[in-house]
Amino acid sequence: MVTYNAVVSAADVKAVAGARLNRSWAGVLVLVCASPVVAVALVAAARSDLRRLYLRRALRPLGAVAAVMASMDTSALAMTPELAGLRDAVGLPGKIALGVLCLWSIGFALYGIVLSPVHVFRTADIHEAVPPVLAGVLVWEMALLDVITGA
Repeated sequence: MVTYNAVVSAADVKAVAGARLNRSWAGVLVLVCASPVVAVALVAAARSDLRRLYLRRALRPLGAVAAVMASMDTSALAMTPELAGLRDAVGLPGKIALGVLCLWSIGFALYGIVLSPVHVFRTADIHEAVPPVLAGVLVWEMALLDVITGA
């Protein structure tokens, strides 16, 4: 980064880190949309005797996607102004529990965002060929997004 003058000052470090987090988040969103399409295409292309096996194996990657999305929803729901009455009703112990749940959810979501492009939502559990196919799809989709947005 220093070689290409991407980082010259502390403000540049913050900008590069923010851009990297945004890129990771975009990658996760693209993976969430692309992984079911690729998995369905694999199941459709499989021999009829293997389709049921691949569908059963798809439950783990679906659970990984659901866990990351649920953690983001939990932290957002815990902080919404509409639930202020509920937070007041549970008192201080409930607020502490909600705070701990919110912090854990945010940490889990950030950790999932970082690991999702690497482990591709555990899609190797379906078939060992799914992660490389998804990685290729992700690269082309992100390149298309960059072309569309002018990045």
